[in-house]
Amino acid sequence: TALGIRVEPLTLVTGHRSGQVHVVDVVSGVAKTIRAHPASVGAVALGPTAFVATGGAGVSNDLGRSTMRRDNDAAVRIWALDTGRQVHELPAFASGVRALRFSEDGRWLLAGSEHGEVAGLDLRYSQSMGMRPASGGGSTVAFDSSGLRCLIAHEGSVGLFDTVTGGSSFPTPNTGEGLNVLAVSSVAGVLAAGSTDSTVHLFDAKTLDGLGQLRGHDLYVSGLAFTRD
Repeated sequence: TALGIRVEPLTLVTGHRSGQVHVVDVVSGVAKTIRAHPASVGAVALGPTAFVATGGAGVSNDLGRSTMRRDNDAAVRIWALDTGRQVHELPAFASGVRALRFSEDGRWLLAGSEHGEVAGLDLRYSQSMGMRPASGGGSTVAFDSSGLRCLIAHEGSVGLFDTVTGGSSFPTPNTGEGLNVLAVSSVAGVLAAGSTDSTVHLFDAKTLDGLGQLRGHDLYVSGLAFTRD
């Protein structure tokens, strides 16, 4: 139900309906299993350091089938990869966790929920920070190329939250369509946003000025990634 990857070292993490999370070192083949949640896992993320973040999907299961009955597990938990022990937890959202993202330096973790709640955790000081609810958004979150500003899909625009000043704004023009996924290239300085109108909107990752669109899909865009170069 959830998938994440880290390039160096090459590591794969998967979240499952059982509530388990599997972490696999792709090179050595060594795998670890963490019992992270009592029900479905909604999102996973690998940090650049030795941590993995997991978020409960907010649904319970009956013999592997989603019953769509909400349970109380929509929390975000952070685990140490070496021991498999929980080291941090964010208060549970009112709806299932749909997005998790670490900053490149590993200091910050962003979490977004199905119904638009967004929260951040400063891992250096173990301090959580509630952010402006992204009504109609929150299902996708990212960091800009500086690593200090959080990007949140908000209906048809991209919201900005400054982790230093605590200020927030929605500076990009509204695309008129929902944004499903965000990806940032720190090398190129470009933010890409996949939309329900089957296009990819491109922005300058620092100024959030529009750079154009990519077309070619027949349906909405649900996944994006940049190569490292």
